[in-house]
Amino acid sequence: MSTIRDLISESIEINLAEFLKNVHSADLAEIASELSKNELLLIVKNLSFPKASRFISELEKEDRRDILEHIMLDHLANILEEMETDDAADIL
Repeated sequence: MSTIRDLISESIEINLAEFLKNVHSADLAEIASELSKNELLLIVKNLSFPKASRFISELEKEDRRDILEHIMLDHLANILEEMETDDAADIL
């Protein structure tokens, strides 16, 4: 988690996006409760749409709600498009 926080605090989104490619979405979801809403939003912004959909699906309900309330609608639409039907229905 310290690597993710370091990349976020240094505002190095290119490195963050590259780092996140190698982290499983379930591992990201495990540390989500330790991150701020802004950190979570930055992570979602830097994930591919398929990986963002898996990450959001694995989050606790409260963390998921916090993120979804602040994602741009076009970005959210792309993420929902990648989700399993039942996960997307839960969000909607």
